[in-house]
Amino acid sequence: MNRKERLQYILDKELILHHLRIRDESSNHRGREGQESHFNIVIVSDTFVNMSRVARQRKVNTIVADEFGKGLHALTLKLLTCEEWNKAENRDDFISPICVHGH
Repeated sequence: MNRKERLQYILDKELILHHLRIRDESSNHRGREGQESHFNIVIVSDTFVNMSRVARQRKVNTIVADEFGKGLHALTLKLLTCEEWNKAENRDDFISPICVHGH
């Protein structure tokens, strides 16, 4: 099972998901091509209702913490409730910021 599949399995097991999109962006980072180290993840779950943006990120980072010990370097997270997702005007614009120096 590759890292993307593991992340999907772990998140599906720990959260009640309405929508999950995981993109491997490792190839966008110099020297990280093929390393499964950088991911962009969009999660829509009512688990996030009444949670701040920081609390949501902490929750997801805690859920996938073991992967950081296995070579995961960075996550770009967009974490929304179902209501927020339904109000989103352009769901395709959830992109990662450009990494400094391509790292």
